[in-house]
Amino acid sequence: MSDLRYLRELDDAQLEAFVGVAAAAFAVDVDAARAWIDAAGRELVRAVSLDGRVVGGLLFIPMGQCFGGRSVPMLGLAGVCVAMDQRRRGVAQRMLRATLDEARERGLALSTLYASNHKLYGSVGYAPAGSRFLARLDPSAVDPRLSSGPLRAASAQDYPVVEALYGAAAARTPGFLDRGGYIWPRVRETRRGLTAHGLLLLDEDSGEPCGYVYVRLRSEGEWQVLEITDAVAADAATWRRVWGAVNSVGTMVRRIEWSSAPHDPLYLALEHARAELRLHENWMLRVVDARGALEARGYASALSLSIDVELHDDGRDAERLHLEVSAGGARCSTSSASVAPSVRLDARGLAALYSGFAAPALLRQRGLLEGGDAAADEALGALFAGPAPWMREAF
Repeated sequence: MSDLRYLRELDDAQLEAFVGVAAAAFAVDVDAARAWIDAAGRELVRAVSLDGRVVGGLLFIPMGQCFGGRSVPMLGLAGVCVAMDQRRRGVAQRMLRATLDEARERGLALSTLYASNHKLYGSVGYAPAGSRFLARLDPSAVDPRLSSGPLRAASAQDYPVVEALYGAAAARTPGFLDRGGYIWPRVRETRRGLTAHGLLLLDEDSGEPCGYVYVRLRSEGEWQVLEITDAVAADAATWRRVWGAVNSVGTMVRRIEWSSAPHDPLYLALEHARAELRLHENWMLRVVDARGALEARGYASALSLSIDVELHDDGRDAERLHLEVSAGGARCSTSSASVAPSVRLDARGLAALYSGFAAPALLRQRGLLEGGDAAADEALGALFAGPAPWMREAF
């Protein structure tokens, strides 16, 4: 397939061809696929053509992802698809490699996605690096005595306040997205015909917003299902107020659903309520630029150490990196030729380590970390330790 071309800009005919490929791949009608792509924006579409025909494509979504208290420039991928008659011929792999090359050019240090095919994405350096759980709860399990306290409806004029509250929470949560124009509408605006309703929780003294919750209601027979699409609170008391707010709007609700994690403060605020929590899937991460990614994230401010790593990445020459960490930041340089690397990693091992998803001992069991000794493992474990990474959104 020497004529396979990567397209960063599509004309109208090419865009319509991609709509058709996406509709077939995701089992939706063409109008639904077109509406999704129109909402995302044609500037996010990338495609590949073979002999002039569009045979695959994806959405290229620049944003950020939080690790160590800092937002790292990240490329989100969505809607990756290939025409049915061109599958299992290397189209997707070549398209992904070209996309990662563009990400490097644009200074995006990471790439994150939800995978339909772990083998495919693993072949180009992605690895499971965080989780998304789904929670379900009977409304009767929520304490009816919980109060929302003072609140008001959120409008588009409140978006800057909402984004500031979310940004503070995201910085504290490994894996949370530094959202952009593609993600925000999915959690706080109309989607799939369902309107999101936002409530701002107000400080009892100052009257200023100290938290928020967005919900969507959908019919299920004579009853409703309430989906919490997003929620943020400043402290434990405000998280309990979130549940009071949910109670106040859930008068005809038979089930509450939301994206969560075992250590989600919204889940933990339930105290004695027993919600059903199940793993939806692990999202995958790819370190696109090792130096950029290692220097962009934050580290525990008490750490002061250095380590030499040999990185093997998708057929490229091995990269020998010297990482020095102090005062919560890192500096990455080329290791001296006379210094033996402490450990050896491939791109998948680095991704799982970088997010804090997998400790060095687990990476060794999976064959993704080699060399070094117990001291090296202890240093790496300390560098990337933290709460298990997760996120609320699927994209």
